[in-house]
Amino acid sequence: MVYTSGLLVNELSRLYAGQALPEQRVQYSDYAVWQEAGFADTAYAEHERYWMEIFEGKLPVLELPTDRPRPSLPSYKGRRHSFRLDAVTTAAARKLAREEKTTLYTVLLGAFAAMLAKYSGQTEVIVGTPSAGREHADTHGMIGMFVNTLALRTRPERLKTVRAYIAELHNHVVEALSRQMYPFEELVEGLKIDADRSRNPLFDAMFVLQNMNRPVMEAGGLVFDEIPFESGTSKFDLTLEAVEREAEIELQLEYATDLFHEETARRMAESYAVLVQEMCRSQGRTVGELELMSESERKQLLAILGGGSIPVQAASKEGGNGRMETRADKDMTERQVGPGAVSAQATAEWTGFVQEVECQAARTPDAAAIQFGAEMVTYAELNERANRLAHSLRAKGVGPESMVALMASRSPLLLVGILGVLKAGGAYVAIDPAYPKERIDWMLEDCGEALLLTEKTYAGFATRAAAEMYLDDPELYAADRGNPECIHKPDHLAYVLYTSGSTGRPKGVMIEHRGLAHFISGFRERIPFEKSQRILAMASVVL
Repeated sequence: MVYTSGLLVNELSRLYAGQALPEQRVQYSDYAVWQEAGFADTAYAEHERYWMEIFEGKLPVLELPTDRPRPSLPSYKGRRHSFRLDAVTTAAARKLAREEKTTLYTVLLGAFAAMLAKYSGQTEVIVGTPSAGREHADTHGMIGMFVNTLALRTRPERLKTVRAYIAELHNHVVEALSRQMYPFEELVEGLKIDADRSRNPLFDAMFVLQNMNRPVMEAGGLVFDEIPFESGTSKFDLTLEAVEREAEIELQLEYATDLFHEETARRMAESYAVLVQEMCRSQGRTVGELELMSESERKQLLAILGGGSIPVQAASKEGGNGRMETRADKDMTERQVGPGAVSAQATAEWTGFVQEVECQAARTPDAAAIQFGAEMVTYAELNERANRLAHSLRAKGVGPESMVALMASRSPLLLVGILGVLKAGGAYVAIDPAYPKERIDWMLEDCGEALLLTEKTYAGFATRAAAEMYLDDPELYAADRGNPECIHKPDHLAYVLYTSGSTGRPKGVMIEHRGLAHFISGFRERIPFEKSQRILAMASVVL
């Protein structure tokens, strides 16, 4: 509408000054006839095939963490939060676009989709965006509604580099714009999307970039200016509108007040600005490595939560020969490890949960790791069983960022499964066998139909798993008994914990190995344990 507004202001200015308007070769009605005729063209059929292929398969539904439960019928009430990218960040974003041979639009859209992915924990996000729809030259000076809505299926996956992500998104945007005349309503109808009155069809987040200069509103010595207008509405969960100025980028985040508080919208806006800066800093970093908080915010948060750095005992055979320290002012860890450390990872850049267990097994192989009724499992036995399971899982393709659903009764097998998945490099998703079948299938589907590691008792109970393996199958433990090479990094997923779903569908919370190691460090620091002490496990399996 900004384009049409500019045309309207220009015509009003000329009329106010007593100037005649040039005659239009065609009228809007001619455009409507031309558009209708295009529906029978072969190009239209190709456009239809393209869009249907883009959205084939299971469509992602944006599941942002909300402040309020999603109403069954939205009120479409909304507010706007205004912010800006300063001149330095704007210049960096333009530089990134030039270096990657793309547009500022793609960079800003990419940051928005990545922010939504990080907030939702999803690897695919559909974002809506308007297209000008003025492909015919005769429409460039015509007042009227030509805008069509495009749905872009973005994939800001954690392991992609910023460069690869931007290149992929650029190609998708170019292909979509070349087929922008295919009506959005036809796409929705063709996909036969199940009606959900609480949501918009296909997407719930919109991105808009206005890169046109403000029209000069002057006529006969009078100067007109824009009046800010707050409509009090929001058609989507979130709409980010960016306006490109000479040196800066002005932004407005429109949000549904049915779902979000003002403070949440402000925090999202700050996260977006940080994410743009992070993307511009190094195109070689992965999307998963991009931060949502500025360095000063991280320092402040760590200081509030932990009072500064938290000392952590390093993993070693002797114990107490070294220490690992997580510093509040650095995005890294530093430690000096004793000479008895057994795992290569434990003497490298960091000591994670897997290496803690391996080192404990080397220190006290015959000590009880698990006591389950009359059954006792030593650290050596736990480590060996998990090693054999891990090698079997790797042979099935499990590795970093692979999610493995774990559904087993509370027994030593469950803990062997957890440790085995982590040693394989994967991330486990704990599923309680007591859950309703519908919830189990939904969780498996939400995880991308992951491999299911379960017991023979539950064989065939879940229908949405890619494959099933059984913790009580002896063949799983015929592999190598040695510690597998550590292939996961601190920022790789360790596990996904689903919420109860009391405010809607359950949401998966993604926990990285870094967070797990920090949790164990803080637990050890605040609750020191002696060898003779035991822990009664009564909580959910989350670690």
